[in-house]
Amino acid sequence: MSYMEFQENDSPGQSSHIRQRSSVSVTRTQAPPQNANSQTQSPPRNANSQNSQNSASNSAPRTQMTIDELLVQPGRSRIRKLHPERLDGATWFRAKRNRTSKAIMKMFQTQLHTAYEKYSDIPQSVKESWFRSFTQFYNWEPELTPLVRSEFDSQATKLYSDHMYAWKQKYLQGKKPKNVNLDVFNALKPYWDLPETKATSETNSKNRKSDRGGRGISTHNAGAKTIEAREEEMTIEAGGVPPDYIQLIEDIHTNKKTNEIQDPKAREFVEKVKDIRDEMMTQRTQNGLGVMTREDINQMVVEQAPVSKNRTYALGKLVGRHPSITSTYSMNSSLVEEVKMLKEQHLEKDTRMNSMQAQIETLQSILLEKFPSAFPQTQP
Repeated sequence: MSYMEFQENDSPGQSSHIRQRSSVSVTRTQAPPQNANSQTQSPPRNANSQNSQNSASNSAPRTQMTIDELLVQPGRSRIRKLHPERLDGATWFRAKRNRTSKAIMKMFQTQLHTAYEKYSDIPQSVKESWFRSFTQFYNWEPELTPLVRSEFDSQATKLYSDHMYAWKQKYLQGKKPKNVNLDVFNALKPYWDLPETKATSETNSKNRKSDRGGRGISTHNAGAKTIEAREEEMTIEAGGVPPDYIQLIEDIHTNKKTNEIQDPKAREFVEKVKDIRDEMMTQRTQNGLGVMTREDINQMVVEQAPVSKNRTYALGKLVGRHPSITSTYSMNSSLVEEVKMLKEQHLEKDTRMNSMQAQIETLQSILLEKFPSAFPQTQP
């Protein structure tokens, strides 16, 4: 299913845009005719008092809840959770079924009212509004808001670019995309016809078709799945045990029919890191250090992988946020320092104990010499 064929009824989260109509019915009642001779009349209203009340009401500031305040409102426990480690059934960006991308695409289709060439051109106020709308689909712990916002903007940037590309292809084919604001679509046509826009498009096309020094065009066999989604699937298939990066890279590049890695660069990289892993395992065994953990393997793969435009080869953004890389190793270094400190404290304690033992033995010798009767000799 293409981006433009996304159906409105395919809800990305447990909740969706719902326009609630007031259920309060308004009944007009006719006032009884006034009797000019009636002695019971309503007291006249104080116009100045009423005007002052209206003025005070209109001048009162209307505050909007912050995102963090919104996240802790009652009733939000039923909304699908976001968590980078997918705790308690939570999901994350680019994970299973790409639900987050569907939520963002829905905003493009329903809340994009002005033509912008790139996501970076969109005013911050519009982005804030979209992010606030995102909370209708997902909930998360308030302390995760900066991370969620960063991931949201990152995915929205990529999806907006894909969105514009899909629209442009429809324009070049003389067709109209589905779920589109035609005013926005028509406003983008002059931009697509600019010579510099066409030149950029041709350059990007050549880069995608580059033979990479004789290795051919880059290929993988994961289909439309993101690497995060495939990692989640492999974890489920293995009974909850996540794959290491070698297993993950090998899986997404292996042709399921031939059972071989098609992409030459990926094949060379997998062979290289496997050799390094085997050598490291041999050295650890000889030194009595035990087998390599998943975190050890992942760290080695990251160190060996080339990086281009802040993206690690074959792993994309998985490395930038993955707990096994970002937090585990910083935690391990802290543990190493803590163990080192404890060893030093233990050595100091042993030194003090040995000194005290020597002093006790010296004192016993002195007492034995001066008061031998107080220390009867024990029979052998």
